[in-house]
Amino acid sequence: MQEETISPEQWAAICEALSALPPNTRRKLIELVLEEAYAVKDVAELMSVSPSAVSRYIHGTLVPGTGALCRLVMNAQPELRDKLLALVAKTTWNLTYNVLKNIAAHDYASTVIEEIADEISRLLETIKEKHSPRKQA
Repeated sequence: MQEETISPEQWAAICEALSALPPNTRRKLIELVLEEAYAVKDVAELMSVSPSAVSRYIHGTLVPGTGALCRLVMNAQPELRDKLLALVAKTTWNLTYNVLKNIAAHDYASTVIEEIADEISRLLETIKEKHSPRKQA
């Protein structure tokens, strides 16, 4: 899997495109990336809540297919929502939708899942670096 560098302009364009997607498509992408990449710990850290709280929320309501995690993301404060959408955009940029779809369909791709988790961890570090000077906004 080839690692690509994404410019701030590309990142903004992808986030804008994701925001313009039909809600069901956007929800599916968010669910695939955040649930299938096992990003519970990273989402919890970004949202300043405990991983177990996020995990309970996902397993209590997302597993039956209600899209609860997506609603959590979409109903978040705008700055947090933008960060989470950027996380989805970055992951989707580096890993094609077909790879994510295969992970959702078959639980064989543990190394791919690890790569996604690593990518998300790197992205969260980037997000923290980019947003920490603007804390007092």
